[in-house]
Amino acid sequence: LYNDPGSGEEHYLIRYPAGLRGRTHRHTAAHTIVVLEGQLDANGQVIGPGAYAHFPAGEAMRHQAAADGPCLFVVLFHGPFDVQIVDA
Repeated sequence: LYNDPGSGEEHYLIRYPAGLRGRTHRHTAAHTIVVLEGQLDANGQVIGPGAYAHFPAGEAMRHQAAADGPCLFVVLFHGPFDVQIVDA
């Protein structure tokens, strides 16, 4: 959706299919997720449309589609995107 070459900030629209299970990971940049459709399990907290979760830089996290339905959300990275898997 958006990429600022100066700050490295990046925005993405992401759809998780029903049943998708995420892996524990971390990002160098803080980021915010806003749910548009369905439900997202963010570190064990289920959030629905209009709700958001904020993850500080470097914090280990796991997010995945909740229950049996798909989930559509926007993720706003407050710096360049990267990912390090924690539970490898």
